[in-house]
Amino acid sequence: MLVRRWCGNVFFGVAENRLESLQYTDGDGVIHKLALTYYYNDFLARIQVFANNVRTSDLRIVRSGLLALQDRDGDNNVLRQYTWGQ
Repeated sequence: MLVRRWCGNVFFGVAENRLESLQYTDGDGVIHKLALTYYYNDFLARIQVFANNVRTSDLRIVRSGLLALQDRDGDNNVLRQYTWGQ
């Protein structure tokens, strides 16, 4: 795991040169964190947002091969559905 600090913010990455998480503290002292999960093929699979270690958002991306088909929330409800031309 690679850790980089820039302007007081912490960035975490993995050997595949992709961002794994980002963490910063705002002016009110709230610690914000963005956690990213990838599929085996390096496509984004999940985005989680935390405030003071409490998850505030969870987005899962459902794919078929290279195409994104749906965005779902943490309860597996469909938020957006994508249609691709024929």
